Formats: sequence, structure tokens, C-alpha cells
Amino acid sequence: MTVEDEKSFMGRRRVLKVETTWRELLKNMGLTAHVNNVAGLHFAFQDIKKVVVTVYEGNEEQLLDRFRAGRLPQDAGKMGNMLEDIEWSGLGLDDRVSVSYGEWSANMVMSAKLVSLNADVQFALTSDYAKAFWPYIDSFHRHTWVDEVRLAELIGRDLWGPNETASTRRAFRSCCRRAFNDMVSVGGLRSWREEVRGDGRHKTRRYHYEHGLDIQPELPLPQAELLSIGVSGEK
Repeated sequence: MTVEDEKSFMGRRRVLKVETTWRELLKNMGLTAHVNNVAGLHFAFQDIKKVVVTVYEGNEEQLLDRFRAGRLPQDAGKMGNMLEDIEWSGLGLDDRVSVSYGEWSANMVMSAKLVSLNADVQFALTSDYAKAFWPYIDSFHRHTWVDEVRLAELIGRDLWGPNETASTRRAFRSCCRRAFNDMVSVGGLRSWREEVRGDGRHKTRRYHYEHGLDIQPELPLPQAELLSIGVSGEK
């Protein structure tokens, strides 16, 4: 989505915004839906907000050489926070949570080059939308749903932006349905269904699906090496 920003050259800037509930966040993290874990996640967000990421553009080997020599790279770069704003309506399991990623993070996601692990499916797809969606779906084999806003971002669209209308969103959803049918027809997915979420004029779609291919083998990681945010999955 785009928001007004007086400091920006164009007067607007792009952000990624995720709206969910504490319960859904905990579920997707594999944690128990318990208020104690909500508190832990709340403090984890505080820590993440403090993280500053610096990215330099240029030749990787030359950048490393300068760092090893104790010198700052002379190339272009950016510095920013991973998360911009975090808002919540309360700390109950079903209270709404809104997480906004800053422009830096949004640009990194928008410019990400995802590669499909199953090229046979990629080459068999006929829908341009399916070809754009499949690498993302294939890269997250343990995920079983994706929101339409994320699908729109994969093709560089802001589904609720100023240039979109009810008509363009309706056309986009029709293309999404054809894309999922295409992924089923070539064996990438076994099935899919569309869930309508929300009320009134701002109803959104979530697409649930069942993967049609076996999960790629993974190397087991020691428990100590797993990413921890300091919250327990037990009541």
C-alpha cells in the first residue's frame, strides 16, 4: 500500500502492511494460543523494532574486502528498520494486530527474485499469474494459504491502492482463480478453495491450497540453532 509522506520526493511512499490477530500469529509460529505467549510476542516486537539493517550495493567481494580492512564501502546503500509501526486493539487472543514494514523492507520484498524448486511445474504453467505466483507458493511448502494482497504484491500491485477499483479487484480475483486452476492442472497443487474474509465493501480473499508435490528433504537442525524469540509454546 502507499501512504502520504511529506518528506518523500513524490509525496507518497510504499509500505507493506499485515493485518491479523494475536491468535493467528501464534498459530503460524507453532505456539500455543495463550495470553502468556501474546505477552512474549509483544516484547519480541519491541526487540525487532530496535534492529537496524544496513545494505550496501555493489560487488560482494569488493565490499567484503573493504569491511575486512576496516573501511566503509563507498558504494550506495540504505539503512532502515525491519518494522515501522506495530499497532494492536488489545492483548486478547482475538484482538487485531497491524504490522507495517518500512519502505526499505517493502522494496526488498518487491524486488525479491523467487525461484521455483520444481521447474517442471513452472514450465508447464500457461497463466502469467500462475507463473508469478508459483515460485512463492513452491518456496513455502509448509504454508497452506495465501492472502490476495500478497499475491497482488508479487506482481507489483497494491490491491487497495488509489489506482484500484472494485472492477479491477474483481478482474484480479478472476485471474487468481484461473491461476490456481492452472497450478492444479499441471500437478503443482492437489486442490484449492477461496475464502471470503471481512464485511462490507472491504471484503478480502484468502486462497487455501493443498500442495501436490512431496516436500523437499530438509536437514535436521539442532534445537539450539533454531531461531528463538524467547516465548514458550506451552501454557
